[in-house]
Amino acid sequence: MKNKIGLFPVFFIMFFLVGLSIWKAVFCLYNRVNDGVMPWLAGFRLDLSMASGAYLIVFVPVLFVFWKRNPITRMIVQMTSVILWIIVCVTELSSAMMFPEWGSSLDARAVSYLAYPAEAWASSRSFISLPVLLFGLLAILVGSHLLAKITDRAILDAQSTTGRAILLLFAPLAFLALRGGWQKLPIVPADAFYSQNQAHNMAATNKVWYLLYTLTRHIETSRVHSDEEIQDFIRQYKSTNAETQKKLLPSWKGKNIMILVLEGWSGSLVKYQGSKIGNTPCFDSLALRSFCFTNAFSSGFRTDQGLMSLISGIPSIASINMPNALHKYFLYPSLPKTLKTEGYSTAFYYGGDLNFANLRNYLVSMHFDTIIGENQMSSDYNITEWGVPDHLMLSEVAKGLPRLQQPFFSTALLLSSHAPFEVPGNLAANAVLTTAEKYRNSVRYSDQSLRQFFDQIKHQHWFQQTIFIIVSDHGSTHLGAEPHSQERFRIPMIIYDPSQPQLEKQRLFTTPCNHFDLPAIICGQLDISHDQFLFSRNVLASNSHLCAYWNTDQSAASFCDTSEVILASAAGFPKGHQAVLFLDWVKKWFEGQDVSAK
Repeated sequence: MKNKIGLFPVFFIMFFLVGLSIWKAVFCLYNRVNDGVMPWLAGFRLDLSMASGAYLIVFVPVLFVFWKRNPITRMIVQMTSVILWIIVCVTELSSAMMFPEWGSSLDARAVSYLAYPAEAWASSRSFISLPVLLFGLLAILVGSHLLAKITDRAILDAQSTTGRAILLLFAPLAFLALRGGWQKLPIVPADAFYSQNQAHNMAATNKVWYLLYTLTRHIETSRVHSDEEIQDFIRQYKSTNAETQKKLLPSWKGKNIMILVLEGWSGSLVKYQGSKIGNTPCFDSLALRSFCFTNAFSSGFRTDQGLMSLISGIPSIASINMPNALHKYFLYPSLPKTLKTEGYSTAFYYGGDLNFANLRNYLVSMHFDTIIGENQMSSDYNITEWGVPDHLMLSEVAKGLPRLQQPFFSTALLLSSHAPFEVPGNLAANAVLTTAEKYRNSVRYSDQSLRQFFDQIKHQHWFQQTIFIIVSDHGSTHLGAEPHSQERFRIPMIIYDPSQPQLEKQRLFTTPCNHFDLPAIICGQLDISHDQFLFSRNVLASNSHLCAYWNTDQSAASFCDTSEVILASAAGFPKGHQAVLFLDWVKKWFEGQDVSAK
């Protein structure tokens, strides 16, 4: 076919626009986004921006062909084009498959976990769709072949006067399209947001631009409210934390305290929160003798966020992975450090890799005396991809607790209900289950491990002198909860005191709260100050109306009597909502600024 000079920029940009459009269809099909052509229309400017950016990158090696054409320059142009296409395919493929779990496309937080490839693979492999994966491989192969032909046109264009003029003319036009137009500020991923449904927004958003945006902005803590507005909110928040002398539970002075952290348990799984599944008989039996929080919420959706809430009383902050911010550790309050001043010994147990997400560094900084991970447990244990299964890990905890000096404060983090939901037993049978069935099966196994643990320790002399707080680190979407809904963030949280027979009848506590309130609850029960835990509230001694809070990369939410979810738009979060004010307060604290109520 006769070659027409000057068409390379058109063919190249059209190739990426068509490719992005096809990937958008894959995202919509995989995530059941049914909103007509709106994701394509709303996201067109971003897609054109990305395609124009790709053209500008390829334009640089094409310039060298102006002076000299040889096999090396041709190969560089082709390889640059193919690498760009592979980046698009990998980003789009990952985003389509991770959205049901994360409620987001590929971002800086997800990339940060690639430093731990074994754990990242174990966490993600159960969500990999073989048809989508095969389509991705086909897209890379076919696209690379087509790009090789298209870039041959660039070589021809660069050898003619007319072709060079057109290539040069397209460069400033591509730059204008890259920034999204003449407006004051360049285009950002949120400019594609058009709906109150975040799945629709993420379908429209260009995934490569979203990834690059979060990689360059993930440590940024920009706020939408002024310092004065945040201070007004802090005063209001502190006033609702006014404590009374009323005691809902007996004092814990001199008692051991143990937190059992359940991996990813949703509140919808447990009986006291309305479950009819019967998946957690041990937990349910303990709840019948416990103080139960019916409106407890996690503020984030990852384990690192949950642990920092429980140990430091810190809410999550959108896309920031706080354990990785080593230079911020001086900011973080510590429940173990506080309790050590009261004579407590401290211990942390986990069946996985303590190096994951800088967990060991954080735990050491929080002043845990004893820190036990998979490397400190028997090498004979049947190690799964995540580490030591729950029943073996809790058996080690049962053996270790009597060796601690009393009173002790200990925390044990379970892991078997984490994807890929690998539990001891018939793995071949587990392979044919749906994701929801695997999740419920893993929770059932963890519940059985809890029963074994309590059977091991119930006759120990210290058992009656120990307060057990059993709480999930975060909720789940595996049973159908929407990524930003209260159902995803509602968690089970109970306080079990074996020494209190008067609690044989379950007591339900309905005040909304977060698990970052636990440090203040524990300090209140020990009659010590909890002023260092700025966000934590002793909800057991408060006579005021309280709200619970949570956030994701694209939303902020609160639950008072009902939930109110605020989604970010092209302009960011709107002003005036208490959920956004709360998030701005946490961001201001994270920046190291004064957040005292003046």
